[in-house]
Amino acid sequence: MPCTRLRQQSITAHEVCASEKLTTIPNTLTPKIPAKGIEQAFVSLYFLAKQRIPLTTNFEPLLDLLELLGVNVKSRIQIAINALYTSDKSVQEMISVISEVIEVRILDEMEKSNHFSLMIDESTDCTVTEHLVLHGRYIDLETRELKSHYLKVLDVLEPEVQALHTSSSDSNPSISLSAQTITNRVEYIEAAGFDVTRMRGIGTDGASTMIGCHNGVVKRLKSIAPSLIGVHCAALSTERSVNRLKKCYVSVVLSLQREGEERSDAKAIGLNNLITEYRFICTMLM
Repeated sequence: MPCTRLRQQSITAHEVCASEKLTTIPNTLTPKIPAKGIEQAFVSLYFLAKQRIPLTTNFEPLLDLLELLGVNVKSRIQIAINALYTSDKSVQEMISVISEVIEVRILDEMEKSNHFSLMIDESTDCTVTEHLVLHGRYIDLETRELKSHYLKVLDVLEPEVQALHTSSSDSNPSISLSAQTITNRVEYIEAAGFDVTRMRGIGTDGASTMIGCHNGVVKRLKSIAPSLIGVHCAALSTERSVNRLKKCYVSVVLSLQREGEERSDAKAIGLNNLITEYRFICTMLM
């Protein structure tokens, strides 16, 4: 049988040894990394993102290339043989920090501008998750230039899903993408410290959820910013117009020819000459 008696001296020695280990562990887990190395790693990662190159699979090869060229970035951020800031988790954390810094800078410029507008569009990713893409448009007071910048991609239904998970109700309410849900996400700009009443324009697509005259997103935002102007997507409007013209092209040509021959309408003759040119027809059918 194993010994079951414990000596007081052994217990005391074990306590002292354990306390010494606890005091030395934090020093070994917080190694110092040169600030220059971290800065170069962030610049390298920012370059990949700007060039739209996949990050997690190309970050470490880029650092290896820099090492061959004499720029010691990888060795500076390596604190041990198996401790290197090139893992997928490290890359995602660094790119998140970069995006936050850029977002704060853009929001700061927008906040200084007297007026601003937003462009929003809803999209669904490969996991069937609804997202809302926001772009900001404003005048930079320092350069006096009109700027348009991407701001953020928001998970439209995330707050509703979290509220549903934390709810103690036994019912199973449905969660859908509605005008009110999108309006709540657009108010992200208010949460960033903006005066929403200074918003002068909102650009959307032609969905009824966005431009509905009674309960659309634009209508709801006008109740917050009365001077807001809703702008329809020009590219989407042009596409719909072209699709409609394709269906009735022959009838339009015949009507214009009749108007030109019977009434000598110069406008009808000019339009008929325009839409019967091969360049117009080829463009319409592309």
